[in-house]
Formats: sequence, structure tokens, C-alpha cells
Amino acid sequence: MNFRKLLFIGIASIFFIDKLSAQSLYSVGSLPVVNINTAVGKKWDLNMRMESRQIYKTEIFGEASVNDFRYELNDYAAILTYRSSPVTRVGAGYLIRIRNNEVFHRAIQQFTIVDQLGIIRLAHRISTDQTFSSNRPAEYRLRYRISLEIPLNGQTIDNRELYIRFNNEYLGSVEENAFDLEVRVVPLLGINLTSNNKLETGLDYRTRSFIGDTAIHNFWFTVNWFIRI
Repeated sequence: MNFRKLLFIGIASIFFIDKLSAQSLYSVGSLPVVNINTAVGKKWDLNMRMESRQIYKTEIFGEASVNDFRYELNDYAAILTYRSSPVTRVGAGYLIRIRNNEVFHRAIQQFTIVDQLGIIRLAHRISTDQTFSSNRPAEYRLRYRISLEIPLNGQTIDNRELYIRFNNEYLGSVEENAFDLEVRVVPLLGINLTSNNKLETGLDYRTRSFIGDTAIHNFWFTVNWFIRI
């Protein structure tokens, strides 16, 4: 699947969702993320991830907006992966989410395929997760993400060089008897600061709850910092 087809699928998904929705709510916020990666043995890697979300504005399309800054949540995750072949990885992990003084626990399982197609780095990730808390029913999700990474200078991404990354993800979830689908489209501009340090920034667009009457759109300004130690 080339970049044009992937972009078309992402844009078509957004318009399809809007057509199905009688009413749409959107929010705007920021999403800083820190990823720390380290090798654990010859074929094992550990990823530790810290994420926070802040919301600055919410609005129903066509109505007055509300500027109501609030700190939404903190996520702390650790995922251990095993390089089962030169292009495949399997992994499992655990996430703790703190939201409105409530604690959520999430188990994560994932399988990743990474391939190099000329100058394009193409990655597929299939994952499942299960989220539990004391006050809510358990939630079960199945996720698929396709990611493209393209250098803007030359054939490879060297130190102090820019690149673009495009992620498109689909998440199906079940909570009790309710099913939902979330679509994510994430264009990013990155820079490889050093061999162990890179930074990405861009828009993380997410939409969900379009199966019912109201679609929810989230526009996150995101900054991702990747550190390898």
C-alpha cells in the first residue's frame, strides 16, 4: 500500500464518520509523550512510556465553544518486546492510567512487522489490550496501525536530519454489550537529533462514537521525545 492510498483511506474515513453522525463534539488539547527505550539482552527491548493530556477547548460544531482548560490524564506504560526475526517483534506490557483521581489498569499484547521499502520504512502493528478499573466495566480493544517513515534528506535518516511519519490506526472496542470504533490519523514531522535521541511533533486526530448519534473528535497537538539508553 503506497502513501497516496494510505492518505486516501485516512481522509475517506473522516468524511465517512461525519456523514454518519447527526451531531459532533470536538475538543482541542496537547499530548506530550516521552519514550525511553533500552536493550535487555540480545533480542529483548524495553520501552517505558510517559504520556499526559491537557484539554484547552471543547465545542459542539455550530454552537458556542467553551474554553475550559483541564488536565485530563497521565499514562505510565512499560512494554517488553522480543525480536522474533529481522522484521518481526512480539511484545507484552502493562499500563497505569490516572484520570480524575481514578486508576485504570491495562494489559497489552502486540505484534509488529517492520520492513524497508526503498527509502520508506513501513510498519504494521496489531495489538490487543484489556482495561480494568474498580468503578467501570472492563474494556477490550483490538487495534491495527500502519506507519510510514520517510527521510527528507537523502536515502536514510542521519543525525540532525528531518523526516516525516504518517500513522493511521483503527481501534475496535467492546465494553459490556457496547461496541465502538476509533480512527486515528497522525501526520508528524521529526528530527533525528543524535543516534539515541529524536523528536517528533504534529497533529494527532482521533474520532470515535460515530456508531451512535454523536461523533467525538479530538485534535491533539503532540510532541514525542524518543530516548535510547
